[in-house]
Amino acid sequence: MAQSSSASIPRLAAALWLLTGLAAPAFSQETLQAPGWDDPVFSDYVARHGARIGEAADSPGVDFTLPVLGLLSVETGNAAAAPDDAAPQLPLSMTMPGWPECAAAEPEIVTIPETMDQLAGAPEGSWYVRSFDFGCLGLILEGDRTVPDARVTNAAPMPEESGTLRISRFIEDGGAIDPALAGQPTIALSLGGLVYSLTVECRSEEAWPFCADDDALRSLVRELVVVDGSPG
Repeated sequence: MAQSSSASIPRLAAALWLLTGLAAPAFSQETLQAPGWDDPVFSDYVARHGARIGEAADSPGVDFTLPVLGLLSVETGNAAAAPDDAAPQLPLSMTMPGWPECAAAEPEIVTIPETMDQLAGAPEGSWYVRSFDFGCLGLILEGDRTVPDARVTNAAPMPEESGTLRISRFIEDGGAIDPALAGQPTIALSLGGLVYSLTVECRSEEAWPFCADDDALRSLVRELVVVDGSPG
């Protein structure tokens, strides 16, 4: 049985923190890919960020140098996520086709790294993993500027035209989708020269149809917006 893609070293480290709370080993990664802030898809956020410079005190957390993606409808209290005059956001249950009724309205959101001691030796703000726990459905969103090691099998996919997305699932050796893992599709999204990864975990039978519906997954990707990051 083979998985279509694999996480990079820093994303694996973050996954360990998320799943076990164990400290990840330090690593060295000096080569970074350009974050692509000049991509038109980020222009609204870049303009808002520039207008807010100097308004708030410096954050004690990590200063991300790449776009941090999230879901606008559940990023409560995040002033950078939307314009000041933006209309109130509707819940995902009202905007997403096939969104599971069992999903919680307000997920538990965890972003790694949150502090400087969680960088695992990587340059500050060069990668992140965010988890959105909706109960019967979970999302793992990954962004990473570190250059994949060409010696690693199944290294991260190379970026394509901005806006391109590819949906993959666990495949058995015979070429069929493994029914035991069909509820965990992974979406590779190219934006600004980087490839972001979104893994959708449908944890109950009620949620499985959502993970099996490629159109619904594409609609979920369209809900993603930049919620953090410092354009260079």
